[in-house]
Amino acid sequence: MKKNAVKSCRIWREAGKPRYGPIYSKYCQGKPLYKKRMKKETMSFSNDLHDTLLRKSGQDFWKTCRSYLTGKLLVLQIDGITDDKMIADNFARHLEKVCTPFSRARNDDLKAS
Repeated sequence: MKKNAVKSCRIWREAGKPRYGPIYSKYCQGKPLYKKRMKKETMSFSNDLHDTLLRKSGQDFWKTCRSYLTGKLLVLQIDGITDDKMIADNFARHLEKVCTPFSRARNDDLKAS
């Protein structure tokens, strides 16, 4: 897909960037198709990460997060807070509010281990 878009763009430029004709038509068809495909793949990556994280728990969750985020720019500010510990504490409080155990006994067992 990318090769075709790059090739049609190169041919279009070498032809003097015509505004009509078969070279222009091929150029105009290739570029949006390539952009659409890239957008779809980006969404797929986001959905894949979401699905993967839903299947993980505990340390596996964080290992997966780190593997996807390695080398990428990380957000340094969340809700106006820049201190790592405060961000983590707010995240923990949020999870306590929204996450409830299925079984109180099992939850207590997991906390003990």
